[in-house]
Amino acid sequence: MSLISLEFLGFLLAVLVFYYLFPLKFRWLVLLAGSIFFYVSTGPDGLPYLTAVSVIAYLAALGIHFLNQKQEQYFQNHEVDKDEKRKQMSIPWLQSHSIRYREPSIPNDRAT
Repeated sequence: MSLISLEFLGFLLAVLVFYYLFPLKFRWLVLLAGSIFFYVSTGPDGLPYLTAVSVIAYLAALGIHFLNQKQEQYFQNHEVDKDEKRKQMSIPWLQSHSIRYREPSIPNDRAT
């Protein structure tokens, strides 16, 4: 299905109609189903890749959620104040190698 075809325009309109008909809690399912249908309509060759990427992204999100919960439990159990929490959550290497923002210098064209 080409992005510049009438078939795609009809598909997009159908997805939008279903998206707004569903309650907020289930709208993500409409987008997921529309996305899967779009990728499968281009050819079933990419389906294993799409499945693998989706599973990996889902598992990574679960891992991040788990680590965030563990971190919050640690901070609650050890009564860490905001400054200490910020220190523990920062990455020293990133802070030492980050680029500092500077105002861009504007050359003075009128200088002679």
